[in-house]
Amino acid sequence: EALSSVLSMIGFSYVALRAVDLLRAVVEKRHAPPDLFSLINYLLPFHMLAAGPIQAYDEFARQPAVPASLSPRDVLESVERITLGLFKKFVLAYAIQSIFLTDFEADGLYFFLEVQVFFLWLYLDFSAYSDIAVGVGRLLGVATPENFNRPYLARNAIDFWNRWHISLAQFVRRNLFIPIQLHLTRRFEGRYPLLIASVAFSIAFVLCGLWHGLSINFLLWGAIHALALVIANAWRFYLKKRLGTAGVKRYMADRRIEWLARIVTYEYVAFSLVVLFIP
Repeated sequence: EALSSVLSMIGFSYVALRAVDLLRAVVEKRHAPPDLFSLINYLLPFHMLAAGPIQAYDEFARQPAVPASLSPRDVLESVERITLGLFKKFVLAYAIQSIFLTDFEADGLYFFLEVQVFFLWLYLDFSAYSDIAVGVGRLLGVATPENFNRPYLARNAIDFWNRWHISLAQFVRRNLFIPIQLHLTRRFEGRYPLLIASVAFSIAFVLCGLWHGLSINFLLWGAIHALALVIANAWRFYLKKRLGTAGVKRYMADRRIEWLARIVTYEYVAFSLVVLFIP
């Protein structure tokens, strides 16, 4: 039910984010106010309306007025991308949902497996929309940002949000995290950088959670991710201070650490979804 409620409002949610991006661009005088046709094209792109991606207004404004002509190769690649999305959505995701996700049971090993399968289903279903949007965008000559980059390989929360729902993470970064961080940095004259980053992460991702849905479940989900981001950032600060640049490079290159970090990150993100189903 939590997922259904979010999907029912998702179109409006994405329009609201685009409106914020547009408003900031105009208020900060980076761009002139768009004409009505451009405004509608930016706020209501039919292929990005259901589930993103979220195109930054700066990127939209840089697009040529007349799209470049497509080569046969461009058309083929676009159709292949759309086909991949349809296959993910209506074959893989549908099969997983029909076979494994008929009912959640909070019972030991079975519950653990259900969480893994649900996260896999969510990735396939969500990334399918993005594949279709990118493919349709190419056919229309509309720049459509990539939204996923193998998030299952992320080694910490910061890395995860550079790979999962990338356009949303970038929106949060430019419209919430950076403004909060800059304000606090100026307020405290450059002191307490780690604390300031932690506060900025916390505020930004609690609000990100509430954007998904105005409920305690999504607030908790946002707080769980905020905590992971704070820990990942603090760990990065600690490693740099303790090991130095050369030591950090050796640490990052260690394959055992890399795979352990990937497993921990994957499981943390997967189990963060459980709070969405708490009554």
